[in-house]
Amino acid sequence: MKRESSRLIIRVLFKYLLPLFLQKIIRGGESFYNYFRSYSEKRKIFIKICAPYWRVAHEWGDFHLAYGLKKYFERRGYRAIIQCKTEWKNCGKKQDIILTLRGLTKYIPDPDQLNIMWLISHPNEITISELELFDHVFVASTKFAREIGKKTSVDIKVLNQCTDPEMFYPLQNPAKEYDLLFVGNSRNIFRQILRDLLPTPFNLKVFGWGWAQFLDTELLGGTLIPNSQLNNIYNQTKILLNDHWQDMKVNGFISNRIYDGVASGSVIVSDKISELESLFPESVFCYETKEELDTITHKLLKSLPKARSIIGQHTFENRVNTLIQCISKYNESI
Repeated sequence: MKRESSRLIIRVLFKYLLPLFLQKIIRGGESFYNYFRSYSEKRKIFIKICAPYWRVAHEWGDFHLAYGLKKYFERRGYRAIIQCKTEWKNCGKKQDIILTLRGLTKYIPDPDQLNIMWLISHPNEITISELELFDHVFVASTKFAREIGKKTSVDIKVLNQCTDPEMFYPLQNPAKEYDLLFVGNSRNIFRQILRDLLPTPFNLKVFGWGWAQFLDTELLGGTLIPNSQLNNIYNQTKILLNDHWQDMKVNGFISNRIYDGVASGSVIVSDKISELESLFPESVFCYETKEELDTITHKLLKSLPKARSIIGQHTFENRVNTLIQCISKYNESI
């Protein structure tokens, strides 16, 4: 009997308390008291991300998106729970809401719950049959939403990515450490904007995994910048460089780095993607050729525009308001 009790305690520890402990370490600032307080009082929304488990979640972009959503859902009175892939089977109760941040991995929803997808990346992996498993689908691309909307009866709406102006904002008179900055992993590919840029006479720093095989040591800034430090780094550079993976570029999915960079007041040079320049015409400058990139960087560094945040409605608060309106619409129809 004692052995069975011990096994039960161990199962509870590993299934519930250990994930909470890891989440507290990774998220920061969320106390156990706040987690358990009003446990059964608030309506729950499960935010499913593609990070495989909590130990590496902070390295995944969808975790930071989920964390921002959680923050503003909870300000609106919801209890938001971020779930890594290993936790996906725990879907709560019938009345709970499932928000799937569709990236690398497919999630099969429970049809008895309200299921919302937000397609943020890997558009080439999506199928119409998968979309039709959901009650509502948001897409972070006007172009792709228009294309798939013609092929399904599911309600498809555009919902671009966003930023948190409480985390990303212009600092007062920051010292400029770098002329040019690129933040992103190589994935064993020499990213196009760096290939087009180099060699350069300007002070360039590159942060991310996998760059040692492509770049000289003096260009390497480090492998990982904590999300909490990105605003400082962005403010310390004159020009923030950005590019898109090919599937994102072709299908019109604007990088989340654009939104964070614009909110921080950065001047951004990026590869050309539909609607990007019209979205942030005063902050983002797009190029198509190596010669164009050279001309733009020289011109901007000669006379740098004054930093200011013009993020407008592209905030987590706005996105959560949109998601709650969607949830309310389905609640009324039940």
